[in-house]
Amino acid sequence: MRIPMLLLAFAVAACAQLSNWKSQHFRLPDGALVSFISTATLVSTPKSSYLMPDFTGNANLRGNTIEHMIEERGQKVLGYRLRIEPAQEAAYLVTIEPMAGAPFFVQAPKPIRIPDGQRAEIDLATSKDGYVKAVASIQIIRYEQRLSDIPAGMAEPHDLSVEALHLMVYDAEVFRNNTRIAEHAGGATAGTIAAYLPGVGRVFFSLLPREGFDFTKTATVENNRIIFVIGSDRYEIAGKGSVIGQPGPWKIYMLRAPDTSPCEQNIDPSRPYVWARTLTPEWLNCQGQ
Repeated sequence: MRIPMLLLAFAVAACAQLSNWKSQHFRLPDGALVSFISTATLVSTPKSSYLMPDFTGNANLRGNTIEHMIEERGQKVLGYRLRIEPAQEAAYLVTIEPMAGAPFFVQAPKPIRIPDGQRAEIDLATSKDGYVKAVASIQIIRYEQRLSDIPAGMAEPHDLSVEALHLMVYDAEVFRNNTRIAEHAGGATAGTIAAYLPGVGRVFFSLLPREGFDFTKTATVENNRIIFVIGSDRYEIAGKGSVIGQPGPWKIYMLRAPDTSPCEQNIDPSRPYVWARTLTPEWLNCQGQ
């Protein structure tokens, strides 16, 4: 769930840090656990080298209210309070309020209703140049209630493994040598995702090597971007959120198909596109399509 807010523009100063990612956990008076994450992320890729602003500021819990102040080089950018109250049996109502002596939204956002266990992302502010966005993410879980409601026939839980994790790209933009060549280029959430690039063909990305395929660990994930090189060209696939849930940078696996066709009748061969499909030897070689 993404909750769009009225964005507050702020000045961006250069620094050496690529991004901030802060995760905090609080216990409400009624026993519910709150997971609160704040991050600054690139929403579009600059045409030249770019250094992220250094945002700071921890969140604090006071009773049933989270207070969060965002600062940049000692200057207050945005201060707000999240007042959390039960809303019926399996939801919470989060009201966004100003903090004394701190900048606030130009227009006060409406209260947010968050079902128990779901996560809401709140757009806080965007830099004046439009490249960087500050985002808060909140999840509220009342464990005692949820554990008591587990169905008797629920499958036995397994240990979490890398094989269970997915790459996530949505509302993709594609860049070649820092020039955007496509926007609204699709997206996917899958263990292996495919990208079609005109003149290049299909390129596959995976967190793990795939048996029977010659994947190599030659691509990089950095926050919301997959970065890789084909020949002398540097490509970036940028989505609207983190690709694997952590900013990285991380190395991932890549495989290029032997031909340059999209191998899909519904894909325009003149435009880049990102999607998910089960990888088979026949499809890798564009046979039987």
